[in-house]
Amino acid sequence: MDVKIIDDFLPEKLFLELYQFTAQIKWINTLQYSSEMRDIDIGIPKVPEIYNNQFVYPVFEDGKFFDIQINKNFVFHFVEYLEDRLNSIQLLKMKFNLTVPLDSQYTFGWHKDIKHFSHISAYKTAILYLNENDGYTALEDGTKINSIANRLVIFNGNTYHTPVNATNIRNRLVLNINYLEGES
Repeated sequence: MDVKIIDDFLPEKLFLELYQFTAQIKWINTLQYSSEMRDIDIGIPKVPEIYNNQFVYPVFEDGKFFDIQINKNFVFHFVEYLEDRLNSIQLLKMKFNLTVPLDSQYTFGWHKDIKHFSHISAYKTAILYLNENDGYTALEDGTKINSIANRLVIFNGNTYHTPVNATNIRNRLVLNINYLEGES
């Protein structure tokens, strides 16, 4: 499986600005994943239904920005930086995800972020980890990407993946990005 991991992805100043941005977000509590997921066994139990939720802050989807109530200039600058850095020809979706800790680790639903793009080879999923914790992202082939602050992982958008919650910190915070990659 083609997985690219980039540590220290953002310059320190930009990473700190992004992290401080998340402190001002008005989070939306939502069901984490629906029932149309795939079952893959990696030795971690599925999350009990009562805990299957997350907080989200959508930034971009369906060709438009959401009502960004905080610092629009920062968001636009950040998206331009990302598109350049990721060799993106089209941003598809971007959102922040926040999950709270649980006493044990669980998978939260094997999924593809945008199913109707999963047949396109240029479709990529990128996850930027905003804090360090014992949670991680698991991929269908057993790959485990640890949550390390300012680490970016990129993989084919057709890959089933799942978050695994943290147990050792107040929250697990990531920025999820879906895009079409240009020719290198």
